Amino acid sequence: MDALCQQGDPQYKRFHLGLVPGLAPDAFLGVRMPVLRKEARRILKEAPDDFLKAAFAAVDPPYEIRMLQGLVIAQLPCSLPQRLQLCRVRQFLRGHDLRQKGTGVRACFFAAPSSL
Repeated sequence: MDALCQQGDPQYKRFHLGLVPGLAPDAFLGVRMPVLRKEARRILKEAPDDFLKAAFAAVDPPYEIRMLQGLVIAQLPCSLPQRLQLCRVRQFLRGHDLRQKGTGVRACFFAAPSSL
Protein backbone atom coordinates (compact mmCIF):
# COMPACT_ATOMS: atom_id res chain seq x y z
CA MET A 1 0.00 0.00 0.00
CA ASP A 2 2.95 2.31 0.56
CA ALA A 3 3.77 2.06 -3.13
CA LEU A 4 0.23 3.16 -3.98
CA CYS A 5 0.42 6.09 -1.57
CA GLN A 6 3.55 7.31 -3.33
CA GLN A 7 1.77 7.17 -6.70
CA GLY A 8 -1.15 9.26 -5.48
CA ASP A 9 -1.89 12.61 -7.06
CA PRO A 10 -3.02 15.20 -4.47
CA GLN A 11 -5.06 17.16 -7.03
CA TYR A 12 -6.83 14.02 -8.21
CA LYS A 13 -7.50 13.07 -4.59
CA ARG A 14 -9.14 16.46 -3.92
CA PHE A 15 -11.18 16.12 -7.12
CA HIS A 16 -12.30 12.60 -6.18
CA LEU A 17 -13.22 13.64 -2.64
CA GLY A 18 -15.33 16.44 -4.12
CA LEU A 19 -17.36 13.87 -6.08
CA VAL A 20 -18.28 11.95 -2.93
CA PRO A 21 -19.01 14.46 -0.17
CA GLY A 22 -18.90 13.38 3.45
CA LEU A 23 -15.99 10.96 3.18
CA ALA A 24 -12.88 11.21 5.29
CA PRO A 25 -9.77 12.50 3.49
CA ASP A 26 -8.07 9.12 3.92
CA ALA A 27 -10.85 7.35 1.99
CA PHE A 28 -8.93 8.01 -1.25
CA LEU A 29 -5.23 7.90 -2.07
CA GLY A 30 -5.55 9.78 -5.35
CA VAL A 31 -4.16 7.00 -7.55
CA ARG A 32 -5.41 7.13 -11.13
CA MET A 33 -7.01 4.15 -12.84
CA PRO A 34 -4.18 3.40 -15.34
CA VAL A 35 -1.79 3.02 -12.39
CA LEU A 36 -4.28 0.71 -10.63
CA ARG A 37 -4.60 -1.46 -13.77
CA LYS A 38 -0.82 -1.76 -14.01
CA GLU A 39 -0.61 -2.67 -10.32
CA ALA A 40 -3.37 -5.28 -10.75
CA ARG A 41 -1.41 -6.92 -13.60
CA ARG A 42 1.68 -7.03 -11.39
CA ILE A 43 -0.29 -8.55 -8.51
CA LEU A 44 -1.81 -11.19 -10.81
CA LYS A 45 1.66 -12.25 -11.96
CA GLU A 46 3.26 -12.28 -8.51
CA ALA A 47 0.89 -13.23 -5.67
CA PRO A 48 -2.85 -12.66 -6.15
CA ASP A 49 -3.80 -14.90 -3.20
CA ASP A 50 -1.55 -13.03 -0.78
CA PHE A 51 -2.87 -9.68 -1.97
CA LEU A 52 -6.53 -10.72 -1.64
CA LYS A 53 -6.00 -12.13 1.85
CA ALA A 54 -4.35 -8.90 2.99
CA ALA A 55 -6.93 -6.70 1.25
CA PHE A 56 -9.89 -8.55 2.77
CA ALA A 57 -8.24 -8.42 6.20
CA ALA A 58 -7.80 -4.65 6.00
CA VAL A 59 -10.19 -2.62 8.11
CA ASP A 60 -11.86 0.12 6.07
CA PRO A 61 -9.41 0.07 3.14
CA PRO A 62 -9.20 3.09 0.84
CA TYR A 63 -11.06 3.21 -2.46
CA GLU A 64 -8.00 2.22 -4.49
CA ILE A 65 -7.50 -1.01 -2.55
CA ARG A 66 -11.12 -1.94 -3.20
CA MET A 67 -10.65 -1.16 -6.88
CA LEU A 68 -7.54 -3.36 -6.95
CA GLN A 69 -9.53 -6.16 -5.33
CA GLY A 70 -12.10 -5.93 -8.11
CA LEU A 71 -9.50 -5.73 -10.87
CA VAL A 72 -7.61 -8.75 -9.54
CA ILE A 73 -10.74 -10.83 -8.94
CA ALA A 74 -12.10 -9.99 -12.39
CA GLN A 75 -9.00 -11.39 -14.07
CA LEU A 76 -8.38 -14.47 -11.95
CA PRO A 77 -8.84 -17.73 -13.86
CA CYS A 78 -11.71 -19.23 -11.85
CA SER A 79 -15.35 -20.25 -12.12
CA LEU A 80 -18.27 -17.91 -11.47
CA PRO A 81 -19.10 -19.45 -8.05
CA GLN A 82 -15.46 -19.05 -7.01
CA ARG A 83 -15.45 -15.45 -8.24
CA LEU A 84 -18.63 -14.67 -6.31
CA GLN A 85 -17.12 -16.20 -3.20
CA LEU A 86 -14.06 -14.00 -3.65
CA CYS A 87 -16.28 -10.94 -4.05
CA ARG A 88 -17.97 -11.84 -0.78
CA VAL A 89 -21.36 -10.92 -2.14
CA ARG A 90 -22.99 -12.58 0.84
CA GLN A 91 -21.10 -10.27 3.20
CA PHE A 92 -22.54 -7.21 1.47
CA LEU A 93 -26.07 -8.59 1.38
CA ARG A 94 -26.06 -9.35 5.12
CA GLY A 95 -28.66 -12.07 5.16
CA HIS A 96 -31.16 -10.58 2.70
CA ASP A 97 -33.32 -13.17 0.98
CA LEU A 98 -32.65 -12.61 -2.72
CA ARG A 99 -35.90 -14.34 -3.68
CA GLN A 100 -38.04 -11.62 -2.10
CA LYS A 101 -38.99 -8.73 -4.32
CA GLY A 102 -36.95 -5.59 -3.64
CA THR A 103 -34.15 -7.39 -1.80
CA GLY A 104 -31.86 -8.29 -4.69
CA VAL A 105 -28.33 -7.11 -5.21
CA ARG A 106 -29.47 -3.77 -6.66
CA ALA A 107 -31.79 -3.09 -3.74
CA CYS A 108 -29.08 -3.93 -1.22
CA PHE A 109 -26.34 -1.88 -2.80
CA PHE A 110 -28.49 1.17 -3.35
CA ALA A 111 -30.29 1.10 -0.01
CA ALA A 112 -29.42 3.53 2.73
CA PRO A 113 -26.64 2.14 4.99
CA SER A 114 -28.91 2.14 8.06
CA SER A 115 -31.36 -0.22 6.36
CA LEU A 116 -28.75 -2.93 5.75
